[in-house]
Amino acid sequence: MNSFTLYVWGAVGFMIVSVGLVRLLAWGSTGMRAIRRIPALAAFADAVRELEQQQRLRLALSRALSALSWLLVGIAAWIIALAVNLDISLMTATLVIMGTIFFATVVPAAPSETGTFEFAMLQVLEIFGVSRQAGFGFAIIAHTVFFLPPTIMASVFLSREGLTMTDRLRDIIVDRRTQNSAGSA
Repeated sequence: MNSFTLYVWGAVGFMIVSVGLVRLLAWGSTGMRAIRRIPALAAFADAVRELEQQQRLRLALSRALSALSWLLVGIAAWIIALAVNLDISLMTATLVIMGTIFFATVVPAAPSETGTFEFAMLQVLEIFGVSRQAGFGFAIIAHTVFFLPPTIMASVFLSREGLTMTDRLRDIIVDRRTQNSAGSA
């Protein structure tokens, strides 16, 4: 079995296990008081249960698109690794980018995760035997590739919808002035 086939089957297996865990959470939440005590888990379980009952096609489509997204993220990371002569497999590239994204989004970070993303990626790459020197260029390019396009697209589409940073800043200033005038009165 070649590595790409193994990669696809690994992703399919991961998706099946994930779907199973989500369904178990949704089904078991009605009888499990521990889940009901955590409002976020209870709300998540209720939402999944409602989707399964009311909109199965939409839920299945979202699961399939999520799996496809992760497959493509892994392939993109692998192509970047090839471009910088980093000798890692497709599966390793996927695990590196997934581990980096999970780690970098959990830890408090500067805007756009500058520095945190690269640090996380270098740590994950070290697990797979890649030196910091060899992995640094990969980390910078991967961060740019995975951060800039969505940011640019969001900027374009949010402004087309009438949502701009200047509007948000103006609202914050007005709120603070209102609070200050109410506090001094």
